[in-house]
Amino acid sequence: MDTLGLHVFSLPDVQCHFRDRKPGERLPSCSSSLGAYIFRSGDVIEDGNTISGPNGDARLVCFHEPALLEPSRQVIDVDLGDLTQPGRRDRRD
Repeated sequence: MDTLGLHVFSLPDVQCHFRDRKPGERLPSCSSSLGAYIFRSGDVIEDGNTISGPNGDARLVCFHEPALLEPSRQVIDVDLGDLTQPGRRDRRD
């Protein structure tokens, strides 16, 4: 999932990648809410910062990294946890 469009304002888009999630889980609101926040506030999320999970019961870690989808650009990846990730990513922890 990717917000796609903030890059035209020189801001990072937001992406979440996952597997084995149930249809209807509130993940889209997580990325769109964070995208709206970045649009209003700028690129203020630092690597390792956390945001509330979609149900408010978890802390999700954010990292800047290259987008998984075209166009080539920088995104903030919201890490949904090891159990949902499709693969391990190289990043500075």
